[in-house]
Amino acid sequence: MQDSPSQTFHQAVLWPIARVLLIVGLVCWGLRAFLSPAETSWTAFILGIFIWAGAAALCALVLKALSRANDFWRALAAMWRPLALVLAGAFLLFFNDQGRELGVSLMIDDDGKLRFFVFLFSLFLALIYWGLNNWHSARLGIHAALENGYLGVVPAHSTPDKPNRRVVDGKDRWLFWPPRLLGVCAHLFAAINLSLAAWRQPDFGLLAWTAPFGIVVFTALAYVFDHYALSERRPGGRSVLAGFASNAFAVFFLLVIAVFAYHQPATSVWHRFLWGTFTISLSAFILLIVLSILGMRKPLGPEASEKAREADDRREASARARWTLWLFAPAFVIALVVWISAPFVGRALGSMVVALFRPGSRARSHQCLRVCHRMGDRAQMVRRGGETLRRRGDRCVGLSECVATSVPSGASLRWRRLPCAGIGRHLPPSPR
Repeated sequence: MQDSPSQTFHQAVLWPIARVLLIVGLVCWGLRAFLSPAETSWTAFILGIFIWAGAAALCALVLKALSRANDFWRALAAMWRPLALVLAGAFLLFFNDQGRELGVSLMIDDDGKLRFFVFLFSLFLALIYWGLNNWHSARLGIHAALENGYLGVVPAHSTPDKPNRRVVDGKDRWLFWPPRLLGVCAHLFAAINLSLAAWRQPDFGLLAWTAPFGIVVFTALAYVFDHYALSERRPGGRSVLAGFASNAFAVFFLLVIAVFAYHQPATSVWHRFLWGTFTISLSAFILLIVLSILGMRKPLGPEASEKAREADDRREASARARWTLWLFAPAFVIALVVWISAPFVGRALGSMVVALFRPGSRARSHQCLRVCHRMGDRAQMVRRGGETLRRRGDRCVGLSECVATSVPSGASLRWRRLPCAGIGRHLPPSPR
């Protein structure tokens, strides 16, 4: 069927104009940032008009893309738990006075080089931990949506005990990378928090935003490596050149940051900012590469046999349980240590590390108890009254979640009042 005149007009005229306006808006935004014209001048007025036109074009293009992605919205709804946790973390880091000052603790180094690099290593591990928790929680949500028939395709051989179940066919692009992007949000938030602390200093300017820009660059390089050189879901052969080039560029950028940081005076703010950017970027890139390796296998698809599907289900269930329990172990250990000696944790790890660790530990406590509950369900000890027992089990799990997460969190609240981790100290005031 031929397109209507309005559709032809949109495709031939409207959307190309929107793309041009977007490019012009970006150019004008850069010119205004570097030229800094007076707010009342005609130059600022004209640049502002094109900037706002570019912003409107960007919104139109984004809405056009999202309107064609119904599976994207369903996948987003399936990942509502980690998404809500990410939004809560963003609120605490950017709209809370104490959260906005966490980047200051990374910009201060009054205890020597050893203390500073121990803090960087702790930050590296905390970001990977939060990222893994976001990724794993999102995968659990997608798995539940597939089991209930909200996502995926209908298999050729249905499972008798799961009549609504659907499976992944390998072409569902919204089911593989969104969990990884939720994972790398932890690094993006830490980078933005660091940039906000640097933005207040007179020596940085727009260079303060190199930290979040680096996260975007390393995410794009990891995507190229996964899509063209690693993933088995991509039709056609793998490109060794694309894999080598993406990793070579990532190593080159990391070396450039490290060299610039090494040649800065140890007492300068630039030294600490660059090493912080290096640590966050390295953590993000390693996380994405590891997740790409874990997710490189091609799904069975809808045509798989019942035996192959059953074996794959057992393997996936075992992997989900292992990941949940392994990620719960650090949360339990840190919560126990905080309960015993909160000031020690604040001095040893720093405010920023503990703040970035807490969202992941809260999510993992919840998911660990859910997996234990599901493992009990699979035993199916009693057929009679099974639905009643299931509802009672849900209530018991909910009560145990409250106890397991509230006791360590309540004990850790007293640590927040102690100025032992750098929150009370501030950088010199900026003349701005």
